[in-house]
Amino acid sequence: MDELMILHQKILLKVAFGFDFADVLLDYEHEGKIEKKSVGWIAVTVFHECMNRLTSPHIILFPFLCDWYFTPYERTIVRNCKRLRNFLSTIVQERRAAVKAGKDSGSDLLGILLTDENFHSDNEMILDECLTFFFAGAGTSSMAH
Repeated sequence: MDELMILHQKILLKVAFGFDFADVLLDYEHEGKIEKKSVGWIAVTVFHECMNRLTSPHIILFPFLCDWYFTPYERTIVRNCKRLRNFLSTIVQERRAAVKAGKDSGSDLLGILLTDENFHSDNEMILDECLTFFFAGAGTSSMAH
């Protein structure tokens, strides 16, 4: 079952970003220790951790504090999220340079967004769209298991 989920994550990342993340390991912080994990695993885990934060008692009881109060665990989630976004932002910037140089045909979601008039100048919006595609696909497949 895990092999199927890993394969599905790899396919989604390849379709979204046009990049093979198979051998890419990023730092992931957990319980004060840094571990190397796959990009797909980190993306899914951080997404679930962020969604779980929404049901935390301090968020439910004191929603007006959610932008200012972060537990140590939540600060770790933010750091992991920033690491992932920084890495993926680098991929977007590299692909943008390839598109401008005429070396990229834009046959995946990222390539299409980089050439679209509504997206081409906003890296954050492009990254959000690609991540949304990945999370939607990963969430759909996890519900099927």
